Amino acid sequence: MRNPSILGRVRPASADRTLEEALAGYRPPHRVGAEDVDLTAAVGRVAAEDVVSPISLPAFDRSAVDGWAIASTDVPGRLRRGGAVHMGEQPQVSAGGGAAVAVPTGARLPDGADAVVMSELADAREDGVEIGQPVRPGANVVAAGEDVKPDETVIRSGARLRPQQVALLAALGVAGVTVYRRPRLAIVSTGDELVGRGEPPGQAQVRDANGPALAAMALQLGAEPVPLGIVRDDPDELLAVCRRAVTECDVAVVSAGGSVGEGDRTAAVLDRLGRPGVWCHGLALKPGRPTTLAEAAGKPVIGLPGNPVPALLVMQLVGGPVIGRVGGLADDDPPSARAGELAEDVPGAPGVLRLVHARLDGRVVRPLVARPSRLSVMAGADGFLRVPEPGFRSGQTVDVDLYL
Repeated sequence: MRNPSILGRVRPASADRTLEEALAGYRPPHRVGAEDVDLTAAVGRVAAEDVVSPISLPAFDRSAVDGWAIASTDVPGRLRRGGAVHMGEQPQVSAGGGAAVAVPTGARLPDGADAVVMSELADAREDGVEIGQPVRPGANVVAAGEDVKPDETVIRSGARLRPQQVALLAALGVAGVTVYRRPRLAIVSTGDELVGRGEPPGQAQVRDANGPALAAMALQLGAEPVPLGIVRDDPDELLAVCRRAVTECDVAVVSAGGSVGEGDRTAAVLDRLGRPGVWCHGLALKPGRPTTLAEAAGKPVIGLPGNPVPALLVMQLVGGPVIGRVGGLADDDPPSARAGELAEDVPGAPGVLRLVHARLDGRVVRPLVARPSRLSVMAGADGFLRVPEPGFRSGQTVDVDLYL
């Protein structure tokens, strides 16, 4: 039984918000807490505090090439062989005073050396090493602290850690880092017509595609998915589940069902979750217009279209940055995109940003224009085009936002 007292309570919506307005203005303040993790588990996580180097990198002067460690004041001239330095060993010999010491790439410089001459630039014989040209001090030497100095900040709080940064921290001897906890993303699917996985659909029912897809996307966005199941077209039931979502999780997404008026009904429910309520009821996107952005107790609640295609598009464009901010990210992750030459004209749509699937064929971008219900087209695409109102012309260089 539907409760009419809940319906129609959403405040009148203004004109649709643009994507740029949503990304700039929709910023609920909730942020997750921090936890300590082993360095091997840190990739993809967001640093919760600055990381300061405890040592110099490298910790000692080392050779940048295979060659001869020398004192630059001894050349040009003929030097005696002063022995060799081996990788991983403290040098037991000294350079300078007319001696040249053999060193491999990366080895520690012996005392007395301030430069290294490449093997191919020296005439090495049993009775000595002839170096016929001057050598500047510091040539082919990686100085201690040249890469990183002690107490230098190497990771800033709010940065997402990449494998390259993990390598740097490992080289510095950092065993663990403090990162923000993964945001918990509540996922709610709504609609009398939906059935879950493993349930046979009736003749007028469909399987829920949004729940599993949004859970998969949550993992790629660095969040922990919390599926709350399918809610029937009952505002009281939806309100109760959404209250649970806001209480237990950091972000909530509700994908509406396909019945008439579901967008307004969902927005009315989201507006009752808590202050300040609905921030935006409608985005100037095609597809993706029936999107609701709300805030309850500082937490973001996103009402997505019921159709899986616009639901996933909006989740990538809006949900991704929202999850990143809640998860402590200082700056939005830049979209992963590839540029190419458009194979044909793509018209725009009046008053909205049109989103069109695209396939990449080398440097050629092939638009895949299809009804929003064609999930198979999206599954076969590499990404999508953001088509402005004037549209694109064949041969134009465009960016393709790659699907997650």
